[in-house]
Amino acid sequence: MKQFETRYKAFLADCHDKNLTRRLIKVTPLAGARLRVDDKIYINIASNDYLGLNFHPKLSEASCAYTQKYGSGSGASRLVTGNIEPFAEIEEKIAKMKGCEAALVMASGYQANGAVLAAL
Repeated sequence: MKQFETRYKAFLADCHDKNLTRRLIKVTPLAGARLRVDDKIYINIASNDYLGLNFHPKLSEASCAYTQKYGSGSGASRLVTGNIEPFAEIEEKIAKMKGCEAALVMASGYQANGAVLAAL
């Protein structure tokens, strides 16, 4: 085990020396898919904010209002703690818009892909 530990530490030191290690960088998110790192502003091409709505004032206001009314977290899944009205409303609207019997809103694309793949 000691030999493995020595080789592992040497490998990590080599990666560090070659600047191949990753580290967290402190950033300040800005509107318009931009972010500030130290005193420089960059375009954030890795963002999931595809529509650039992250800092939209109307969404911020609505988010505050919903948080005051429904809280800041679900506590558990909708199957466990129940389905609140905003989810039911948006799913009904989407189903109607798509001409479907029902729709299901998920928290992320990752979650939707996981659910679809599991169902298939």
